[in-house]
Amino acid sequence: MQFQKAEEASRLAGLELDRAYWLLSAATVEFDLGNMQAAETHMTGALKLAEQLRDSPPSANVTKISPCSHFRTASLPGLMNG
Repeated sequence: MQFQKAEEASRLAGLELDRAYWLLSAATVEFDLGNMQAAETHMTGALKLAEQLRDSPPSANVTKISPCSHFRTASLPGLMNG
């Protein structure tokens, strides 16, 4: 799955918000395909990353976000707030 390649590339680049986005996207696709266990695994990973980003100082997140991340992650605040 291309989402997994993108998530891995984001991880290697240290782009944690992008990584959470790709995990969330993979979860959505798996859910739509009826693969609930895979969807849960990806969603749990996205949630853990969102919580880590929420709990880290704002200045620490600046280097973890690619320039276009804010256009793609509208659903992450919902994860972070429960």
